[in-house]
Amino acid sequence: KNRNNNNNNNNKKTKTDNDAADASTSELNSASSAATTTKPANAKTTGFRVAIVGSSGGGSGVLSVGAFALLKEIIDTLQNGINDLEVVDVCFVSCNENLDAAKSSSGASLWTLEGGKTKEKKGKGNSKAQDNGDHKDKHDEDRGAKRRGMIVCACEGELADVNRVATTIDIRIADKIEKGLIDGVVMVSSDPLGVNSHVASACAKNCSSSSSSSSSSSSSSSPCCSAGVVVVGTGGTSVGKLMEMGVMFGGWSFGGSVATTSTSKAISYGYGLSRHWGVDFVPPPPKFNKINPHSLLDGCLPAFLC
Repeated sequence: KNRNNNNNNNNKKTKTDNDAADASTSELNSASSAATTTKPANAKTTGFRVAIVGSSGGGSGVLSVGAFALLKEIIDTLQNGINDLEVVDVCFVSCNENLDAAKSSSGASLWTLEGGKTKEKKGKGNSKAQDNGDHKDKHDEDRGAKRRGMIVCACEGELADVNRVATTIDIRIADKIEKGLIDGVVMVSSDPLGVNSHVASACAKNCSSSSSSSSSSSSSSSPCCSAGVVVVGTGGTSVGKLMEMGVMFGGWSFGGSVATTSTSKAISYGYGLSRHWGVDFVPPPPKFNKINPHSLLDGCLPAFLC
């Protein structure tokens, strides 16, 4: 009887030790799982919401790239290259003339997403933008509408009137930025002191607050906000003004627009956004584009004159 009691006690002790070992192993597995699923500070578990604001600009304007073709390539490159990215707002002013020399009476058009009339290829109309490759065909137009809606011409007329309408859209996008409803902003030859002043101010305010809250963290490899909205863009004059306002660009994705193409712009934006968020970016395969030497020769003109 004593021998049986001793055996029972030994069995109970062994069972207790096994239970303790199982519990310890479970805790280690949980800790290991938590460690492997830890995400970087900039990583997001939800989709990325991006807004595009700007204009045909000065350097970009001499390339004869239509607004529809430019916006379509940027949107397709971003949405196809970065998973869970959606372009949710567009406010793009396209002028029939180079904006460096345009007047308030110059012809212009405002391009947005949805909510407007789609420009048709047939019919002459009164806008030169139709002849600059805004539409290739109906198939291209359908492919340009992805996830959210069509790229549409909201209005067209004199530049001053178009800018007035664009300002109302700029205010709406700025309000979304302040409410945290926008994760990234693409500035394409924007007007920080004019039409796009509200978005520029919202981005500068967001970058300032994000920088102060993360000042104690380690230095970043790029001059971008560690939290909040990230800004990428092109346009030498506009980028300089944005930096003076305190806007910081993500992923070193900023620079002039002279001698750039819609493809190089789109890839630059995608790289900057993906680098800031710490996600993969898969650019589209290269394709041959007809080279327009006008912008290159225009930039070389001072050297020729000397």
